[in-house]
Amino acid sequence: MTMAEWACRGLMGLGPTTHAESAIPPGALPGWKQRKSLPDLFGTHSSTSALWLVEAKGGRTLGVTSRRKGARQLNVGSLVPGPHQKVLCGTSLQRRLFMMIDIESNPSTADSVSHSEQDDDALEHDDDALIELARARMLMYLALISLPPGSVKLTAVDGGGRHHDRSQRRAGGLVRLLESDHATSDLRRRLGREATGSDITRRDGIDLLTGRLPGTDLMIGMSRRLFGTCRALAALDRSMASEIEESWARSHPASAVRRLPDAHTDFVVVEPSDVSERQYERFVARRDERMRAYRERRRDDFRRAGRRGFEAGKESSWEELTHATPRLTVPAEDGFLEAATADTYLAVEQEALDLDIVMP
Repeated sequence: MTMAEWACRGLMGLGPTTHAESAIPPGALPGWKQRKSLPDLFGTHSSTSALWLVEAKGGRTLGVTSRRKGARQLNVGSLVPGPHQKVLCGTSLQRRLFMMIDIESNPSTADSVSHSEQDDDALEHDDDALIELARARMLMYLALISLPPGSVKLTAVDGGGRHHDRSQRRAGGLVRLLESDHATSDLRRRLGREATGSDITRRDGIDLLTGRLPGTDLMIGMSRRLFGTCRALAALDRSMASEIEESWARSHPASAVRRLPDAHTDFVVVEPSDVSERQYERFVARRDERMRAYRERRRDDFRRAGRRGFEAGKESSWEELTHATPRLTVPAEDGFLEAATADTYLAVEQEALDLDIVMP
């Protein structure tokens, strides 16, 4: 599902996605929640505003049977009477990690993929696009700041992708596989082992903060400008949570709540104690609704905070953003297969893919 979300957002310009079992897509009928077999994700395309339904299938070897099952899950019939796009993503590990993407178009959405190239420079002037990207990558930000300072590294990627003309973006997409990116290989060869973020940017590169997720074969990363945006929004979220907590505490006796420390923030999460499961579900629903209403009321505040964080990230060093000095690393030399956009990074350890196993 992660690979499907990465491909749909990075290659085809889809906006943030939602798990189909946790919400109802725009324009869908109420019977959506009663259907037993649903697609995995849905989202709205950033340039066409069209609804996309996404099903993700994966395995060591991906066969036709699994893909046919995915196609049936995408066939939601009259539950979505309006125009929508169906995307079936299949990820297979053997012999190499690869994806198969099947797209079903109708006349109203047939052009949505061919014209879906999302201009990286849109983040420079579109506050809503910036907020959407930061929200979609907030878990990545929280994972990076939770890592011990010594385990985060600096990775260099050629920055030419930000300046390619439109025909180049259409040919190569926004996600680049770095093992075949000669510009990035050349940049890394020209950098010394003690190179800093400023050394990378002076050579028209992007200095990405990266870290390996504990217990996995994955490495993630992001740019300074996206990191700064996420940091600013997280700070505003902390303020929001504190305000909601204080409001809840004023309207409920102290004996009715319990305070839980949050691992990633300096505030506490308030939950009711000694309640039934149904009461707890209602509490969570009310809390989530308060958060959505708060964000809607303060939409302009979030836009301004995100833009300030974006600019601060561009102008600051990693030392100023993280209070640490990340050292330069070349993940390819450690056996990682890498992919990157202008602001995000993902790598997987090659040995984890069993590339030498012969497919049946």
